[in-house]
Amino acid sequence: MGDKARSAGAEAVAEVVEAKGDNSKQIGAAICDYAGKAKADAVMLMRHTKKTVTRIFMGSVTHYCAVHSPTPVIIVPNYA
Repeated sequence: MGDKARSAGAEAVAEVVEAKGDNSKQIGAAICDYAGKAKADAVMLMRHTKKTVTRIFMGSVTHYCAVHSPTPVIIVPNYA
């Protein structure tokens, strides 16, 4: 986090959240549930580029959270 954000009182927290399964919907639901319980100001997720076929059959945690999160979702690209 940059000095400007820190001086404004912003805080970033990384948390490992346990899901009840391993599909995109279950993982996304666990993240959204945690964000609501933690009263997070926002959720930041990294977007991974997937082929259309993979996205259709496997889903997308980022998409699930963008649609269902009780808090704003910030999506950043994966430059790795």
